[in-house]
Amino acid sequence: MPPSFQKLKRLRTQLGGGSATDVETPFDVECKCGARVTGLRRATWIEAECPKCSHGVFVLPVNVYPATPSVSSEILGGPFSERLKTVVSELLPDRKTVDEPEDIKQRKRKTRRGGVASDADTRAATDAQTSPDVDQPRRRTLQMPQFDVKAALRRTCTPFRLLMLGMVAVVGLTGYWMAYQQQVEAARQTWLRSAEDIDDFLAASDVIQLEAVLQESVDAGYLLGKNDAEWRSRLNLLQETKAINNLAMTDLLTDFAGAYDDQDRLVADAEQQLLTAVTSGWFVFDSWLTAASNQTGVYLMELPAAPGRHPVDAYVPLPQLADLISHADDERAVFAVRFQAVQAPAAQSHEAWRLLVDPPSFVLLTSETHCESVGLNTSDDTDLSAVLSRQKEFVESSETWEHRASDSVVPLDFAAKTEDGTKGWNDED
Repeated sequence: MPPSFQKLKRLRTQLGGGSATDVETPFDVECKCGARVTGLRRATWIEAECPKCSHGVFVLPVNVYPATPSVSSEILGGPFSERLKTVVSELLPDRKTVDEPEDIKQRKRKTRRGGVASDADTRAATDAQTSPDVDQPRRRTLQMPQFDVKAALRRTCTPFRLLMLGMVAVVGLTGYWMAYQQQVEAARQTWLRSAEDIDDFLAASDVIQLEAVLQESVDAGYLLGKNDAEWRSRLNLLQETKAINNLAMTDLLTDFAGAYDDQDRLVADAEQQLLTAVTSGWFVFDSWLTAASNQTGVYLMELPAAPGRHPVDAYVPLPQLADLISHADDERAVFAVRFQAVQAPAAQSHEAWRLLVDPPSFVLLTSETHCESVGLNTSDDTDLSAVLSRQKEFVESSETWEHRASDSVVPLDFAAKTEDGTKGWNDED
């Protein structure tokens, strides 16, 4: 059958919306070497051989489905007007179409050989064809990499990983809770066992071992959240024991005597010498506390003796002492303190020495054993037992005595001298 008749038969079938099975469908495929491979399609795929390089070319079978905008086919789909337009365009091709230059064909062939055609190269080739006078190529647009957060989260937070994380969290919390319960149980056993040990060491007057047992008991009380009378009693007893075990090596009278020469005059470094002595450890006092007349919350210690012609004023800036003194028949108290600052009087004056007690170091004595270790015996002083009992009752009932250091105030009389350039209670060397 002549080729022209075959073409007319194929066009008639396409115009009707179908395709005759006896109409042969040719193919024209370009090889990588640039040669054209032609032939007829078959019902199945075939591998044609390039006549120039003998390279195999894969050829698709006859497409028995209607054509789409992206897939060509011998069977035309759509309305009759579209099929008629396609048939007419095949019968009357556009003669104004100009073949592409050879260099553009070579560039497209290289792009196709690389695997993917670049839109930028195609546009550059078109621009070179339409505008040959332009020598500079177009600058490519810089495309930054995009990070898909949702996709990353979906890949990371998979159900299996979330399940594993939940299991790890449960195991970790369970282990922590079990360890905490073991610590609580050990603290409870220590708290119960230490009560008997404290009585034994007090009876034996072994203050060294007593401090270690009290420290363990207080630590256990902190963990158990104790805040009752027994807890306050043990905490105060621990502070008493630390004060007794860290007493100063000298007494105040000896320290004051070293601040004067043979003519009863202050030495040049009297203030620094006394400051070094009184800050070396605790001092135990059996004295009277008197409220300051010009400031609330500040109390003065009454010392039994004074050196030379200068009196001594020792300031205790603790407002919580008001509850102790207001409920007592007298203002007597037995306590241990450390001093943190000293102000010396002028050399040729009758001013007083000023000593400032360190508020956290002030501790009321409640144990007869501790008093006997410093020479205060209840057998020699019948009123001492009543004083110790009153102080113990105050310590056990007061909920603010434990935090007395945070409520301390600055004595006005002691701070007034700092305006003249001398060292104040809160100044550093």
